Amino acid sequence: MIKYIIPFLLLFSSCYYDNQEDLYQYLNNCDTTNVTFTNSVMPIIASECSFCHQGQNMLGGVSLNNYDEVMIYVTNNELLSDVKGETNVMPKSGMMLDCKIKIIEKWINDGATNN
Repeated sequence: MIKYIIPFLLLFSSCYYDNQEDLYQYLNNCDTTNVTFTNSVMPIIASECSFCHQGQNMLGGVSLNNYDEVMIYVTNNELLSDVKGETNVMPKSGMMLDCKIKIIEKWINDGATNN
């Protein structure tokens, strides 16, 4: 009898009913006020894109080292399209967090200034 109870207890003791929104509330606190290229967008590009598209790494001929290079892909709509997964999924390791995408999108919608 005990050999049936232990697996049952292990199975149900590890289950919980939290949902993703409750567990990751901090992800819902996306601050898109005061978005700037230097302080908001470039750090995202550095953390998410630098492995493949900065310095000597220019996969696909895409370089995102500075504002002028980033603007090439903003102007032709590739940057936002790729990070949203509409054309290519970038970064290749998987979609960025929604907040990072919202920050890039806000910056672009606000005129993509070099600030």
